Amino acid sequence: MISTQGRYTFPTGYIEELTNHELIFYQYDTVQAKTPLQIDTINQQLILNGTETVSYHFPYNNILTKTQLDPEGETTLIYYTRLLPTAIHYPIEKILKKQFKMRKEDGPSNMYKQILDFGNTNILQSVQLGIENILGTHCIVGRSRKDLNFFLPIKEIHEDHLLIYGLDPIDGYAKLEEHIPKDESPIQGKPDVFTEPKLDLLIEELAAQKDRLTQKIEKASKEWEFLTAHHLAEVYRKVNKKFNALSAIKNKNHHHITTYEMMVRRQKESLEEETDDIRLTASRDFIEENEEKLEKLKAQQHKLRPETYKLKEALHELCDQSIKGIRLILKEKHQTSLKMSLQKNDLILVLECNGNEGYLDCDFKTLLRMGFKAEGHHYKYIFEDFDKEKIEDILTLLSRFTFDVFYAGSLDTPMKLIIT
Repeated sequence: MISTQGRYTFPTGYIEELTNHELIFYQYDTVQAKTPLQIDTINQQLILNGTETVSYHFPYNNILTKTQLDPEGETTLIYYTRLLPTAIHYPIEKILKKQFKMRKEDGPSNMYKQILDFGNTNILQSVQLGIENILGTHCIVGRSRKDLNFFLPIKEIHEDHLLIYGLDPIDGYAKLEEHIPKDESPIQGKPDVFTEPKLDLLIEELAAQKDRLTQKIEKASKEWEFLTAHHLAEVYRKVNKKFNALSAIKNKNHHHITTYEMMVRRQKESLEEETDDIRLTASRDFIEENEEKLEKLKAQQHKLRPETYKLKEALHELCDQSIKGIRLILKEKHQTSLKMSLQKNDLILVLECNGNEGYLDCDFKTLLRMGFKAEGHHYKYIFEDFDKEKIEDILTLLSRFTFDVFYAGSLDTPMKLIIT
């Protein structure tokens, strides 16, 4: 395998195999060409096709160099790393359930931040990871459908790390360490007070409302009552927002499912008018790939987010004054949070955001109707005479807050709960 000395190199998949009589060229594990070969070990030369000579040398263990003239007559020095059978010290089937990450000191900047998730938990990612045997060496491979996009040959497989060839410019190997995702589970989801039967009923009713509104909008448009159609469309937008928010509670893939269904539907419609064979093939491949993703998304089993018992517990502790306050992180990236504290007998809720980006999807009219009042860049709500008997009322308020005020998909999942 070609490796560039003096800098980090991502393996290209180009491999040369030296035998006693042939030089075989591969792209991954597919033979591209074969050339007759003689090896002159005394003069350290490779003789190709009986006439062309290339000097070779082993400067380090498992490193081969070839010196040859390019078409302009300049001398070219090419480094190769020898790929050996992988030393397997831990079962591969168990490795395929783990995640790995490169240490910062072991790789280029565009690699050390990447997490290699062999479980492929993200169905939507276009490249699926695996480990395959390529010409006797086990390799990390990335496939997009059936096509092999990249590979990283593995030198050694251990329980908590992998050694891979070809990246490090000095040692020749890079270390991938096991990555264990952080437990971010103070609240495993958005606060909700729904049980599954109630949720199903609400989703069905909102879907029926959407159908009725669609029919009314079409009728108004046909009768040239465009102002009526406009007002109905505004109502439809609000109903659809609630439908999507509740459907996302039922199935976290709801947004992706509807998006891919729309993409597939539009692509199928365009097939009817397409005449170019190349574009037809590309469209059919696109449809097949995204229908496979849809099947996986729909097949995933989901449970309702667990009850927010930790938030309830925190509110109980706040009533007992054993804690000073609660902060619910809505959007960590934009420093958007909901702060709760007691002032005498009143519960004070303050929506805080450092900048405007955290408010981009905020429905301010609904926020104000709920009783929040603007104070600079923040919004404040006072729940008077708060006690433990009113904790369920607060949870209901928070459900409205997270589903009606914000777009549910924009909030962190899970949201962090900070006790002060």
